[in-house]
This record gives sequence, structure tokens and C-alpha cells, in this order.
Amino acid sequence: MLCQGQRVGEYILDREIGRGRFGQVWLSRHHVWSDQVVVAKIPTDDQYLRVLHHEGRVLQGLCHPNVIRALALDPYAQTPYLIMEYVEGSSLRPLILGHLLNVDLALKILEQVLKGLAYAHQRGVVHCDIKPENVLIDQRVGSEGFDAIGRVKVGDFGLGRSTLLLEGGQSSSIIFSGSVDKRGQHFGGTPGYIAPEVSEGAVADARSDLYACGILLYEMLMWWRPVGAASLAGLSTPIAPHLDEMFRRTYAPSDQRFSSAEEFLDAVREARDLLANGNVERAPIPGSASNPRDSEEQAAAQEAQAAEAEARVRNVWASQYQAQARSEQAGADYEGARARREAAAAERERWAAQRQEAKAQRLRAEAEVERLKGVNRAARQRQKAAEQRARAEAAESARLRQERESQHELRAAKTRVSLRTVRASERAALERRNRIWGRRAAIAVAVVGGWWLISEYFAVVLIAAGVLWTAALLYSLRTRDLDENR
Repeated sequence: MLCQGQRVGEYILDREIGRGRFGQVWLSRHHVWSDQVVVAKIPTDDQYLRVLHHEGRVLQGLCHPNVIRALALDPYAQTPYLIMEYVEGSSLRPLILGHLLNVDLALKILEQVLKGLAYAHQRGVVHCDIKPENVLIDQRVGSEGFDAIGRVKVGDFGLGRSTLLLEGGQSSSIIFSGSVDKRGQHFGGTPGYIAPEVSEGAVADARSDLYACGILLYEMLMWWRPVGAASLAGLSTPIAPHLDEMFRRTYAPSDQRFSSAEEFLDAVREARDLLANGNVERAPIPGSASNPRDSEEQAAAQEAQAAEAEARVRNVWASQYQAQARSEQAGADYEGARARREAAAAERERWAAQRQEAKAQRLRAEAEVERLKGVNRAARQRQKAAEQRARAEAAESARLRQERESQHELRAAKTRVSLRTVRASERAALERRNRIWGRRAAIAVAVVGGWWLISEYFAVVLIAAGVLWTAALLYSLRTRDLDENR
């Protein structure tokens, strides 16, 4: 959807000035050089993008003072566009509706239109939609006149077709405005200006444009389009027969028309020469003067009428320029007011956005506080759980330590009991040994004593017995001390 302020290539759309079946026309300005004003044609139907590419290539070669030039083309952009030259002024239609054209002005306009068409036809481009709306009059004609070069331009060549062929033998065309024939087929052009053969389905060519130029001539002189067997023979001008013959050679079937725009242009120049010189060699129209003096007076009157008509046109153009200036000033004031309103609306939106942002920040801060509270609660819970685990682990450690100590004490007690039992058993064994050795010593003493009694060596035996008893006693005491140390 196109909108004001949207950028298309190097240009910014300013306002919509036209709309057709397959596209829109916008007045645009360069994004840097704001005083460079152009017309942007933007297709709204995707099926014409490829055709737009070829049509733009054809229009690129059209550079003539009487032809609106193509300045830029990009059919592959996000918004495809064709940039055309902008003519500050109006179309031919207001001059026709205001009855402001006489024969001289009509011929001057038609001559420049035919110059542009002749140039285009030589390069294989057919307009297909010649009508007053597509003939643009520069506003400088009010001061420079219609004879100035390039003050009349043919526009909307992009709406026509090229005789150059594309792949598959199809001719390139991009039609923003169109009509429908009896078989329901679409073709370029406007009803009332379309050649009969084109309405019947034939391919438009240069002679189709010449037919529309004949309609244009008739409409400039008679103020309406021809109907049926129309004629210009009734015009109150010495060259009416010449004009009527030109019109009949364009209003006729295709094979009877002028063969080219150059031939039609020669006829127009001849008519202008006849009108300027007053040398009309054709038969006078009924009711006109028949003597040379009357013809001279009528030529002078015609020149006076032409001057008066041109003066009226200039006055009308001057008033239109003033009205246009006032309208532009009003438009500028309106645009300024709208810009201020948009700025105020933008400021309100900015403040609203700031309030929304502040509210969002407050909500984010509250959410962050809640999150931190939750984090603190979770940290406290984790700390409490850690303390509980530490206490449980400490209790478990104490219990395990107590169990180990109890087991150690139990083992120590068992060891002590075992040692006491062993020691007691050893002492008992030692006492048994001591008793045995005591008995043995007593027996030895008794034996030695008996033997002594019967022996002469009583003293020696007694000493030996004492030594043996002492040794046995010492051995018993030493064994008991060793057992206690264990």
C-alpha cells in the first residue's frame, strides 16, 4: 500500500495525481534535491513487472522536447517504479472545455504533438492512448506562446506498447488505463479515441495514433468528439477545406490514412502556412466572400481573432497560474498545519510511549524485586536446609564416634578380660610349676639329706641342695615378674 512520504528509489512520494487499472501515478521529489520534482508510475499488478522492465528500456531511448522523458526504472525493487519527467502546467482538456482554442493555436498544438509522435514512431514506440488528458501544456506558454520548443509534450508513453518484440513474439506493453472490446479482451486506450481496427482486435500501430490525433484536432476545433460522418468543412476559416481533408484522412479506415506522422505533420505545416499567408487556393466554402478584397479582410479578421484568442489564452493561463499559486500556497499552509498536527501527534505518541516505557520499567523493577525476594527466601531455605544437614551430619558423626568409642572400649574390656584370664591361667600354671618344683626340691633335699645321712659328705650335699632350692625359687619369681609385665 503506497502512502505519502514513502521512498521509492531516490524519490519520496508526495501526493497521488492519478490512478489506473494496473497502477498509480504519484508526484514525487528527490530525497536530497527537493526542488527536483518528477512523476513516479508504480504498477499495482505483479503480472506487469516484466513488461515494465522492457517498456522502461524502450522509453529510455525517447529523448525529445515534445515527449515526456523516462528518468529512472527499477522493476525489481521492493516497490517497482518508473520515474518520468514532470511538466508543471495542465493538460489540453481545460483549454478545450473553456473554448479557448482557435484554428492557429490548435494547429500549433497538433504540430508539436505530431513531432513527438513522429520521433517515437521512428523508434518503434506506439502511444495507443492519445487524448487531451495525455497532451500536457507547460505553464510557460502564457509568456512564451505555443511556438516555443517543448511547451507541448506527449505524456504516458508508458501506457502504450512497443513494436519491439519480446521472447515468444509478444510485444511489450504496460497499460494502466484500458478498455474492453466486444470479445471481452483488454487493450490500451480510451473509448472515443481508439481506432476502429484496434477495437476489432487488430494490433495497434502508428496509424492508430494518427486516428487519435484526428479526433484530437476535431475536438480542439469543434469542442466535442466526432460522431458518425463528421466534417470540419463548416468552420468559418479560409482553410476549412484543408482542415476537413486532413481530418478525413485520419478519420478514415487504416489503409486510407496518412502513412506516417511525418506526412500528417507536413499537412499541418501546410495548413499553418496557408493560414498565415492567407493564400487559400482551394474553393471557398459556401457563403464566404468571392473577391480578393473580401478574402483579405477575412484573413485580417482571422488574424485578429487569432491574436484575440491567444491573448484570451494567455489571460486564462495567467489567472490559472495565480489560482494555482494560491492553491499551492493554501496547500503549503495546509501541509504546514498537517505537519504541525502530525508533529503534535508524534509528540503525544512519544510521551505515551515514554509513559508506557516507564510503566514497563516499573513492572520490570517490581518483578525484579519479587524475584530477589524469592531468591532470598530460597537462599534462606537453602541455608536452613544446609544447617539442618550440618546438624544431622554432626549428630551422625557423634553417634558414629560414640559407637566407635563404645566398640573400642568393648574391645579393650574384652582384651583386658582376656589378658586377666591369660594371666590368671599363667599364674595358676606357674604356681603349679612352683609347687611341682617345690616338691621336686623337697624330694631332692630329702634325697640329698638321706644320702647325707648316709654319706660322709653331708655338708657338701647340704650346700648343693640349698643352691638347687634357691635356683628354683629365683626361677619361679622371675617367671611371675615376666607374666605381670605382659
